[in-house]
Amino acid sequence: MEGVNEGYNMKYMFDIEIAKLYGVNEAIFIQNLYWWLQKNKIDNRNFHTAEVINSNGDTIQFSGYWTYNSMRSFVDVFPFWTQRQIRTVVKSCRDKNIIYVAQFNREKYDKTLWYTLAQNIVEILNTETNKSNPSDKNVQPIPDSKPDNREYINKFIYSLVEDSENKEKSKKKIFESNSDAYALARYLEKCIAENEPKFPQSENQRQRWAKDFDLMLRIDKIDADDIAAVIEWSQNDNFWRSNILSGKKVREKYQQLVMKMKR
Repeated sequence: MEGVNEGYNMKYMFDIEIAKLYGVNEAIFIQNLYWWLQKNKIDNRNFHTAEVINSNGDTIQFSGYWTYNSMRSFVDVFPFWTQRQIRTVVKSCRDKNIIYVAQFNREKYDKTLWYTLAQNIVEILNTETNKSNPSDKNVQPIPDSKPDNREYINKFIYSLVEDSENKEKSKKKIFESNSDAYALARYLEKCIAENEPKFPQSENQRQRWAKDFDLMLRIDKIDADDIAAVIEWSQNDNFWRSNILSGKKVREKYQQLVMKMKR
């Protein structure tokens, strides 16, 4: 399926059957993995055997082709997601046993993760690929931004901007529990409660804070991970923990807090 993200002028694709079974975000992510795994198979590289543990706690001996990337590099591959959102997608894929994750890095300090697909997912994608039009097979892959002496393809991405993303919303916006803004509100609430267990908590309060964090994400263009780092630091600081008690205060004092953190 195709869509166009005009903001990035890129083409997106994903497999409909995978999306039906596991979700659109998961289908977007594994389409990237699938292309590179197939390329590595053709080039006969990055073949590894490893013991992987699925979400049921079962250990599986897996031999096959793998691909790798860092979270920061994935943001370049999927510019419509933040690092936090990508981590959520990866976790969902792991929980659903559609990907396996391991490390095969030569240097101990290199923590880049390697990814491969479960065999049942590969079989579905292989079947769908064989049923596709010949012209579909000429579409270029998502670029793998981790250096591997490979020829990169410029700015093509298999994926899709999620349906209904820009649909008209109600005047009073309700932030979903899986949104970054709401997650940040919950995180601030949790950090405050650890310092002051009697601090009042309510859904209305979380929604108000989520609104402030949404402004930071959309208007101030601040990454969710950076906001979370400031929240954590402020609640571990003896002075700021009693002064940063709302999403509004986090936004108001953000730049000042960043400067204090750097010191």
